[in-house]
Amino acid sequence: MYDNINNMPDDATFGVYGYGHKDGEPTPNEPNFINNGSAKKDGEVHVSGKVAKYKTDMPKVQLAAVYPRLSDGNQFKRTGANTYTLTYSLEKDMAQQKDLMIGQADEFEINDQNSTDENINSGKTINMHHALTAINFAIGDRVPTGYTIEGICLRNLYTKGTCKVDLSKNTDAERFTWTDLSEKKDVHIITNHITTTQVNRTQFTGLKTGNKYDNLTIFMIPQPVGKDAIAEVILKKDEKEYVSVRDEKGQKVTPENDTRVKIKRITIPLKRKDAKPYEAGEVEKYLVNSLINKTKEKDSNISIDVVDPKNYESSSTTIKPNNEYFCKKDGEKQNTYNVFINCYRYAVNTDKTKKHFNHAIIASNTFTIKSIEYKTYNENTKKSDYTQLSGENVNCVTWKITKQPNGDNTIGSFSLTFDPSKYPMVEDKPKKGVKQVHKFGTKDMDKFRITLVADGFEGKYEKLEIICRDYPK
Repeated sequence: MYDNINNMPDDATFGVYGYGHKDGEPTPNEPNFINNGSAKKDGEVHVSGKVAKYKTDMPKVQLAAVYPRLSDGNQFKRTGANTYTLTYSLEKDMAQQKDLMIGQADEFEINDQNSTDENINSGKTINMHHALTAINFAIGDRVPTGYTIEGICLRNLYTKGTCKVDLSKNTDAERFTWTDLSEKKDVHIITNHITTTQVNRTQFTGLKTGNKYDNLTIFMIPQPVGKDAIAEVILKKDEKEYVSVRDEKGQKVTPENDTRVKIKRITIPLKRKDAKPYEAGEVEKYLVNSLINKTKEKDSNISIDVVDPKNYESSSTTIKPNNEYFCKKDGEKQNTYNVFINCYRYAVNTDKTKKHFNHAIIASNTFTIKSIEYKTYNENTKKSDYTQLSGENVNCVTWKITKQPNGDNTIGSFSLTFDPSKYPMVEDKPKKGVKQVHKFGTKDMDKFRITLVADGFEGKYEKLEIICRDYPK
């Protein structure tokens, strides 16, 4: 949706309506001053007649505007002070659909100071408001790599309705009430071969370049939707050649040996979990995820490892901060160490000879730290186990994600800061029934466990557990 008039196309055309009357008379509902007059972003609109006549016959004028200028049977009518109705149909091709906006200006009076024989300068600003809902899309956490997004279709949505407008209200949801919904049709947008081989959660529609937006946002009439309302995203195998990042022989994935399906259709339910209707002025973003249409192809996998700061090819599940083993001391912060993570999605491809191309067609993937635990004796299980940091000890180790994988760089990082003064007192195995405790960090058995997950991949066998030994005491 447009933030301001500078975001709009240079050739944007508004439809302007003017309602004139004499002093003391009510404002008419018929646009007797201007009726759907054409105006550009500079606000200049041409009308027939002489200024002197308007100054005499209808010196009081109120202006309203609709963007884009209406045509093809769409109608705009004034019904009273600040209120209007609009009958409107969406375009089937969303590349042609505009961000429908309606607004009005305060009434002004034509006088000698603001007019000449040929021109009238109202000196008023028409504030425009959004009447539709905007839908945008982003690369999902589990979308398969090695494909391009060719188009998106929204199915089983109403595409025509009557909008009751009340511009005295404070929000778009209150200003625009859509009724008499009809014509359940599909609408679509053709995308420009957008690759799925990029970092997850990258938005690819509704983007701004400079101060202009693309025309890939899908607009919908605000409405409640049922289970049949979906977005269908069409993916096509990109036919590119890739080298496996873990194949010592340098084998390649080529269009000839890539046996994955050429076309995928991913469906996204548009019905919200709380069944809340869509409202005017909303901007909703959906992730394109391969979750509903599960396929046998293993083209949506995850790799997440701790890597050596000096050699990203070397990985481990253990870090030792005091020795800077698979971590690096922060040169500015006390007891702070940086841990480096290699995290990416990839496709495991099998060709006709059943050979595997290991970790091919990779794309960066973001990650999250789920928990930091410490090992202590568990009275219930009668053995040592990990316990979540809590209470006054929760800040004995603090973390911060300092860099997420992005673009072609699959390496991210997070920092760990240790405060030994806040280490907890932990239990040992009882001796002769007597509870034993010690200060965490004073025994070799004491260690932390840090659990990471790649966003979107939170299965039992997809998480990364890092054991932290030999830390600041």
